[in-house]
Amino acid sequence: MKRLRILASTRRTRDQEQGSAIVLVVIVGVMMLAAGSVIIGRTGTESKLADRQSEYEGALHAAEAGVHDYIAKLTEDRIYFRHRVHPAEDTRNRVSPLSGSYAPDTVWPGDQTWTYPAAKTQYRQLLGTTASQYEYNLRITPSTGGPVTITATGRRRTNPRLTRTIEVVVKGSSIADYQAIYDKDINYGATAVTSGRIYSTGNISYLGTASADILAEKAITGPATNIIAPARRCDQNGTYNACKIRSVLTNPISFDSFTASFDEIKRVAQSSALGGIYRDQPTKAGWRLTFLNNGQVKIEVCTSAVSLASGAAAPAGCVVDSQPNVPALGVLYFEQPVIVLGQVKGRVTVSSSADIIIGGPIDYVDPTVDVLGLLAKVNVIVAEYVPATFSWKGAVLAQTGMIQYYGPANTGPCTGLDKNGTMTFTGSWASKGGGCMATSDLQHGFDTRIYNYDPNLSNLQPPFLPVLEEAYKILRYRETDS
Repeated sequence: MKRLRILASTRRTRDQEQGSAIVLVVIVGVMMLAAGSVIIGRTGTESKLADRQSEYEGALHAAEAGVHDYIAKLTEDRIYFRHRVHPAEDTRNRVSPLSGSYAPDTVWPGDQTWTYPAAKTQYRQLLGTTASQYEYNLRITPSTGGPVTITATGRRRTNPRLTRTIEVVVKGSSIADYQAIYDKDINYGATAVTSGRIYSTGNISYLGTASADILAEKAITGPATNIIAPARRCDQNGTYNACKIRSVLTNPISFDSFTASFDEIKRVAQSSALGGIYRDQPTKAGWRLTFLNNGQVKIEVCTSAVSLASGAAAPAGCVVDSQPNVPALGVLYFEQPVIVLGQVKGRVTVSSSADIIIGGPIDYVDPTVDVLGLLAKVNVIVAEYVPATFSWKGAVLAQTGMIQYYGPANTGPCTGLDKNGTMTFTGSWASKGGGCMATSDLQHGFDTRIYNYDPNLSNLQPPFLPVLEEAYKILRYRETDS
């Protein structure tokens, strides 16, 4: 009997253990199922987060692609915004008292300002298998002669509520980004002080004090004592601090490429729709422009048979042609030589198929917003009759000739007798044949020459200045909520 009770007890214990094992298996199974559900849920959440992050980044890339597309349009046509509504822009509305709406990818009548509807509805699809999932919208705020603001919004086509918007301010890189550009060897003496970039396609001998880069396609010579950091000297061989010219400029600056700018300026000046000013009278000696501080310009036609740059007094044979306001696009083009002086109000470019002559002091009404471009296909000449001590400003180009003075008893470049005074120039110039305001013996030209770079030119430039290869640079990039 005792043995039977022990066997029965053992059997009950085994049955209890089997029951506990089943319960344990069930509990473990439930826990594993719960853990699996958590893992699956977490994986799904992380996958969704990854997809959302991918869309978030893709929307930004789409917006940036829109900016690059618009910059490409500006590279081909610097006033593209005055000619056409981009395919990715919303409908433009003209500003009162003008009326009319212009849909995306249509010709714009040339107005300087416009408005957009409140909601962004026009999007352009990116090309490419993967990229085609995204699209972008553009809104443009132009500034003729200055920066252009591109506001771009990108999004995924299947999730239009997730957008990213960037605001990018771009500016064309032009000759005005340099204090001086020469297509020949150039020398700067020990008393020279320069605050802007100097560039030459040849050699530069620099003995002065520089606070900005000196760049030469060939060699730079002279002591480094007065090269103020972060200014660099970069030449063909990297003579100084191993700085080679190609690390700064992809290609040499070509004066031949500037011809396209003259053609563009002439086309704009001849367009009545764009409001330019164009003059051509082959039987006349040239023109004289006197800028007035009220925003007008007095245009005179000159009949003098002698050089418009010579003589102790300004030419007398000039009669008033007209006195218009400075055109909205700021473009004036003359086929004959043109004398320029006065007080400039606005952003203006004067261009001539011949010479431009500095006929007196040139200044700005407001130097923070006003700027003048002087583009001559041949020479830019400071006239003999200017005051012995005077100043002038501008962004200047002598495409095939020189920037020079015309002094008493002049028989050619750098031959005029001593001006016995001081000339102060503030701005930027580019010259195929170099510059000549005095000779080394100081018996010809101005006794004292002061050259200052105008720092406003880094952000504010005259309309249609010749652009360099690195056509547009970004001044500001920021992401916005709008």
